[in-house]
Amino acid sequence: MKLISKLSEISENKPLIVTIGNFDGVHLGHRSLLEQALKTARGMSGDLVLISFVPHPQEFFSKLNDFYLNSFEERRSLLKDFGIKYFLEISFDEEFSNLSPESFLKEYILSDKRVKKLYLGHDFSFGKSKSGNLEFVKNFLLNTGVQLEVFPEFKTSMDKVSSSLIRDLIRHGKIEKANELLGRKFFIKGRVVKGKGRGATIGIPTVNLEINPNRIVPAKGVYFTKTYFQGQPFDSITNIGINPTFGDNIQLKIETHILDFSQQIYEQEIVISFLKRLREEKKFSDFNELKMQIKADIEERINFR
Repeated sequence: MKLISKLSEISENKPLIVTIGNFDGVHLGHRSLLEQALKTARGMSGDLVLISFVPHPQEFFSKLNDFYLNSFEERRSLLKDFGIKYFLEISFDEEFSNLSPESFLKEYILSDKRVKKLYLGHDFSFGKSKSGNLEFVKNFLLNTGVQLEVFPEFKTSMDKVSSSLIRDLIRHGKIEKANELLGRKFFIKGRVVKGKGRGATIGIPTVNLEINPNRIVPAKGVYFTKTYFQGQPFDSITNIGINPTFGDNIQLKIETHILDFSQQIYEQEIVISFLKRLREEKKFSDFNELKMQIKADIEERINFR
């Protein structure tokens, strides 16, 4: 997948099929749309161009924390697996946010005569104040030679799949359901930083993860996880919370005990993949009660398959 800043950077004289969206999470709905668009591109002996934005428009206007399902780097990596030929990332800044729908289509789509089809999701809108809805696009493309294909709302047997629903599930600790709609395991990537070292004093050392504050974090609690260090997977158990037993109660922490692991990895990057929520975070009467509970949690993790 080649990163580009405008369609004119594409040198091949092939038909271009363009799709536009934020693709945060690259979930089952995104995947279904991309598969259909890729099938169309191949049928036309053309290439698929995916257009997206940095940052997400919602973050630009609202400065949100605890929002993104993936970093932009992770989004690129997830999309690369699909066989997309070109990825055009547009800087969503003050100037772009004031661009009219007409100007956007003329400048970014219709300026290249190789564009033959535009794929959009059922709820897509763009331009200043989201004035560029699907009806507008349909009318604007009349007599341009560019066809509009609207991808219907994607549903599993029970749910409509959307990034906002998945965010809500993660914020409520419903990891297994979120994973089902993502079509993969939800993960967080970050840097290992020093903690208070309490776990090491009882023979249960943990690594503390520092992540970007705009990344979404699951609800407080204890989770079965898989931790990846230098590409190698390790079974692990992760606590997300504020350590109420010790009265910390200030900053949310992500602490992971990696089973059968003894390496010192401060300042190294790891990936924590979430499998299941075991329980809520609890305040224990004393350190010994907490220690017993952690050991019971680890035993459950060992037996989890």
